[in-house]
Amino acid sequence: MQTRRLLFHGLESYGWIAALVVALGVAITCVVLLFRYEQKLIERKLGYTLLALRLSVLTVLGVLLLEPVLAWTLDLERSGRIVVAIDVSQSMEAIDEQASATEKLRAAQALGLLPREAPVDEWGPLLDQKKDPVWANAADEPDATRRQALIDSRRETAVTAMAEIDKLERLEIARRLLKTGESPLIKELSKLGQLELCLFAGQASILDEETLDRPLEPSGDAFKWSRTDLMQVLSAAPAERGGLKLAGVVLLTDGRDNAHSNDAEYVKRFAGGAPIYPVLIGSERRPKDLAIGHVDAPPTVFQNDKPVIKAAIRSTGFDGQEITVFLDQIDADGQVIGEPQTRTITAKGPSQEVQFELTADKEGRQRYRLRTDIQDQETREDNNMREIAMQVVDDRSDILLIEGEGRWEFRYLQAALSRDERVQLDAVVFNQPFLGLLPDTFFPRELSTKGLNAQSKSTPFENYDMVVVGDVSPSDMPNALWNQLSRYVHEEGGTLILTAGRNYFPMAYNDITVDELLPVTGFRQSELIDATQRRRPQERGHRLALTPDGERQTMLQFSANEEENRKIWNELPGHPWALIGEAKPGASVWASLKSQQADPGLAWERQNALLVQQYLGTGQVVWIGIDSTWRFRFRVGDTYHHRFWGQMSRWAAELKAAAGNEFVRVSLERPIITEGEDAVVTARWDAGALEKFPNMKARAVLKLGGLDSKHPGVTVELKPDLDRPLIQIGRAVGLRPGDYSVKLEVENGDIGPNPILAELTVLENLSAELADVSGNRPLLEQLAKTTGGQYFPIHEAANVVKQFQDVKENLTQRHEVPLWNNWLVFLVFCGLLMTEWVLRKINGLP
Repeated sequence: MQTRRLLFHGLESYGWIAALVVALGVAITCVVLLFRYEQKLIERKLGYTLLALRLSVLTVLGVLLLEPVLAWTLDLERSGRIVVAIDVSQSMEAIDEQASATEKLRAAQALGLLPREAPVDEWGPLLDQKKDPVWANAADEPDATRRQALIDSRRETAVTAMAEIDKLERLEIARRLLKTGESPLIKELSKLGQLELCLFAGQASILDEETLDRPLEPSGDAFKWSRTDLMQVLSAAPAERGGLKLAGVVLLTDGRDNAHSNDAEYVKRFAGGAPIYPVLIGSERRPKDLAIGHVDAPPTVFQNDKPVIKAAIRSTGFDGQEITVFLDQIDADGQVIGEPQTRTITAKGPSQEVQFELTADKEGRQRYRLRTDIQDQETREDNNMREIAMQVVDDRSDILLIEGEGRWEFRYLQAALSRDERVQLDAVVFNQPFLGLLPDTFFPRELSTKGLNAQSKSTPFENYDMVVVGDVSPSDMPNALWNQLSRYVHEEGGTLILTAGRNYFPMAYNDITVDELLPVTGFRQSELIDATQRRRPQERGHRLALTPDGERQTMLQFSANEEENRKIWNELPGHPWALIGEAKPGASVWASLKSQQADPGLAWERQNALLVQQYLGTGQVVWIGIDSTWRFRFRVGDTYHHRFWGQMSRWAAELKAAAGNEFVRVSLERPIITEGEDAVVTARWDAGALEKFPNMKARAVLKLGGLDSKHPGVTVELKPDLDRPLIQIGRAVGLRPGDYSVKLEVENGDIGPNPILAELTVLENLSAELADVSGNRPLLEQLAKTTGGQYFPIHEAANVVKQFQDVKENLTQRHEVPLWNNWLVFLVFCGLLMTEWVLRKINGLP
């Protein structure tokens, strides 16, 4: 319905009306007086014509000053948007042979294979117990003969329907649920609002409804189907599009979201959005299966180290049964070398962890295979094995200690690292006693920056894998040195360890570069000197508590056993002084101040951080908020203190390990990746090489099976990093599993006669999507409750239509067109004035 009317905004102000009336009255009076005067000079008819023109001008002017506006309203009815989202991830390709009879009958009823009035909830439990249900009774059919025929018919229909469901993938069940039957769900929903079809897995996309006319065969590359992320649905279907609001989302999925670890926290992100109506597709029963889940293994280790491999063994249907896990060492062709290591576990719960400790006595790339025997009645046989690889290197860690004075922390650290055969140690102590008995002090007292500036080719620290800065005064460490350390981290891929000091660092500094390097802010000094500090060393002082991130770090593991490692950290002595800070965004907190609460939460960990790591450029910075790691030696000698710093030094060397020469160094962000992950190649150039060959182009060639293989290779162009002019980066995607040789090639340049090579291993991926394919009804129910929707089992999916009966909304649109500033009105006003002026001039009036 449309309503129009003329409004005058000027009438809203009484003062304005009064002023306008006065002004127009004065103007009309003047026009009348002028008319009487002109009557003596011109004809009577001309006088009245001029009078009419002048009054018309005043009338138009008066109306314009009242600000006339033409307004009209439209009453509209508009439908909301209904999004139907279908999960197309790998788990939706599963066929639920393990489903209960009740689940199969419900699915068959939803697809129209069984009548809607069939009592499937009565038949199903009895069939699960291997009993014959009461298919029909005398109330259904009094005649015995016909009743038996009815019984036989119903039994055959139910058995046939369940057999049909046993052949269908979940994805096909979802498609048929929407598109087939007497009243297809998609057809009924399209009558109620504007329908949008969304397919999602790791990514989502809006497609045409015609997509459902044929079996769904989504592309893994388009949807990243090896993972499920329900949040992608909201990304593809915003709350409003084209002026139409989102009325709700019908979600057809098995609910197995593997993109997020904490369901409760994850679901909260949906709160406040459109209601979601999940329909569970698939069985809640987990198939009987044994799988190698997540494997945690260091990609690079030093020769003769003892790396630890951790693996999660997922089991379903084998509770109480002993499972043997094998670790085989294999060659490049997959042949087993020597005898396997074994661990025997008793299956209990959804997942258990096994650990293997290796002896890395042979240099080079070492491959291993984790496996379990295939058990009877396993539904899948493709997830009982997983290969891993690690690079064993024979190298030394070059470390520099920078200290203000010989405090205890420095003395113990210097003593521990100097005894490590894998460490080449240098130290600079700015303030130390000198009695003149020797030519100079025991440690150097200066770290010269002469001739170095921001444009220099390298920093004084380029040859070090790790630099440890202690309690150093700003007078000993000027800004120029900190700028060099920043370049060492950002451009040279170094590891910088910053340790807290009671006298100077970092509280005495007011330096932008230092602030940028520190991964923590908001420092708070804390020194415990009260009566409680008279307790045993294990019970007093600031205690460190490893975070979940910290427990995963190999350099913080004092034992191969996770529980034993956690116990060791809990029993380490406390520290009387600490410099506590809040972790910056993007930084990882490895250890925080121990709380009195059993589970203090993420906020406590980040606000009370003591051991923090953050990547900057090609390198990294670690903050240690205590000055007494030497207290790790309490009653155990060097065991934990030496292991802590020894593992830290080896970890730092891994980051800086790269192939190259004096012109360029090439490294892989991760030399061992899993299928589906990107291989990132980084070239770090010498400034002189780039100046000598300004038009040089670089590329990395990745060849599967080595340089001599017939594999055509994958070529990746290396492009300059805008923020780091000496760094070039390339990314290879979609690599097949296997061992690759990575060769650096250049055009318009020369990098020496010897090829620069690196090695890459791509491991076959066991998708987490297939580790657990059971339907996750609790997550869907929680999702529906959080968003104000409703969960529907598959046989009640038709009832979802009732939730959208009132998705239309009545809108009133108001439109206004101002007339007082319209150009046509202005032309009329000017036309009247011009006509009056022309008549006066023609008749000789002034």
